[in-house]
Amino acid sequence: MNPFADLLSVLETRERDATGAIRTEPMLRLDPTRKLRTHEGLAERLVRLLVREGGALGFPANAAVVGTVNMDETTHPFSRKVLDRAFCMEFADVDLSASTPPRREPAPPLAVRASDLASPPLSPGEIAAEFPDLLPRLNGLLGRANEALRATSMQVAWRARDEMLRYLYWNRREELLSEPVALDLAFHHKILPRLQGGDEMRAGLEALAAIATENGLTQSAGKLERMRTRLDTSGFTAFWA
Repeated sequence: MNPFADLLSVLETRERDATGAIRTEPMLRLDPTRKLRTHEGLAERLVRLLVREGGALGFPANAAVVGTVNMDETTHPFSRKVLDRAFCMEFADVDLSASTPPRREPAPPLAVRASDLASPPLSPGEIAAEFPDLLPRLNGLLGRANEALRATSMQVAWRARDEMLRYLYWNRREELLSEPVALDLAFHHKILPRLQGGDEMRAGLEALAAIATENGLTQSAGKLERMRTRLDTSGFTAFWA
């Protein structure tokens, strides 16, 4: 039994109810009349919430799951199920010259409302209605990437595409990064972590590097070149190696 796999399955059931609120299938079912062995005040709040929700708790719209892992010879690689549903951010480069002296005073707390963190599960149709150029551009890029990966059976499908589309949507909506940078990061975080293998990867890596370069995805192109070099020297390559 893998509880995190169960959580991923629950997250996929997100949809809007008749009131416009984001709901999921139940993540937890409890008997509201059962005595909860926890802090008394917390238990009372949980019981009230369970009664209001009909005895079942879903995954809230304003919650996110963030985790870290050291990828080395002691850890297993992520499964395709996780890679399709999550963005893997690599922190491998360290610029010591960019360090700053420790802060002497604590940073002031941020006032963030629960609604500020809610992320509606926008469908590709909803995104296309607001930004009609995003989906065709992404489909074109991923279509070429899938052709490059066809021989390796590591292509991406709708789930990964839709996660990248939401990434690009919120980036444009909130004006966070330039669109070339956002597309580069989405490609790097979502597509490249699934790549690993021996010499059968060579043609795919070279084709992906060409696609990344043509589209101005400089970070992705650099990572692909390092992976190809590792393949030349070791006979095997992987995103995390």
